[in-house]
Amino acid sequence: MDRVPHDHAAPFRPGLVAGSVLTSSRSIAEFGATIIVVSAILRTAPIRIFTEAEAGFLELASAYSVVLMLVPYVLYFLMSRWLLKVEHEPVPF
Repeated sequence: MDRVPHDHAAPFRPGLVAGSVLTSSRSIAEFGATIIVVSAILRTAPIRIFTEAEAGFLELASAYSVVLMLVPYVLYFLMSRWLLKVEHEPVPF
């Protein structure tokens, strides 16, 4: 008995791609504003990564970057498993 795999995320893919592009472009724009305005007052993670990389501590800057990438990835993975959990009966042939 062969089952046809169902891709339940297919309708959401264009929105996920568009959201990813908009988020990336917005974060790059925010970094420019943050580095100019807030860097003397507040030490945010992107500013910390930038200063560590400028100082030559690329290992530490890379570690911060990996942490910043892993947190949303894990959240996205958990949410996608939770949102796409579909209970259905087997299709008889």
